[in-house]
Amino acid sequence: MSEPIVLRPEVLAFAQLMEMRLRAHDADKGESYKSMLMSDLCVQVVSKSFRLEDAIRCGFYDQIPRHAADAANYCLMIDAVAGSLERSPGAAS
Repeated sequence: MSEPIVLRPEVLAFAQLMEMRLRAHDADKGESYKSMLMSDLCVQVVSKSFRLEDAIRCGFYDQIPRHAADAANYCLMIDAVAGSLERSPGAAS
């Protein structure tokens, strides 16, 4: 059995932000992403990335964490739909 991975403080903080953003949408969206096509999820990654870019370019620094987490969450959803998370080392059994 491998040793548990100790998360860097930045990774843990960002993962917690991602989880908070997901929970904020649980009531209306839940796990609906599981029935979406990866190509549609990819469109959302691009859309959220554009919003992140706009926040950076316009100097809306308070919006950067939210947009970054949203883009990352769609990447996570793609990985989940692809089944990668179930196959990755350290995945819960």
